[in-house]
Amino acid sequence: MFYLGTVTGASGAYSNQTTGGSGGLPFSLPTGLRELYLAPQQSGILFELSGASYATTAARSAQLNFAPAGGGVINGPYRVPPGGNPTVMVYSTQGLVSVRIYAGGPR
Repeated sequence: MFYLGTVTGASGAYSNQTTGGSGGLPFSLPTGLRELYLAPQQSGILFELSGASYATTAARSAQLNFAPAGGGVINGPYRVPPGGNPTVMVYSTQGLVSVRIYAGGPR
């Protein structure tokens, strides 16, 4: 597993690795990537993986687990949709949030 980048976004909005979110730096997902791990900094974070869309909503995305006492938890692996340029999107319900994104497997 290796670190790819961080997606940061504000409450009530989505962000992804392309938009860079609220101060986050854009990064790309490697070609042929099959799985991702996500590490949220707090609760109230939803996510979606897509091969076509660059936006998500609170209704469509899924909840990430969080363990506050442990400073967060690694969630995954999540399968990356085949084809195109995959996108990982997060949606916050609890203010400014960050999610660290990791790729599974060797570099």
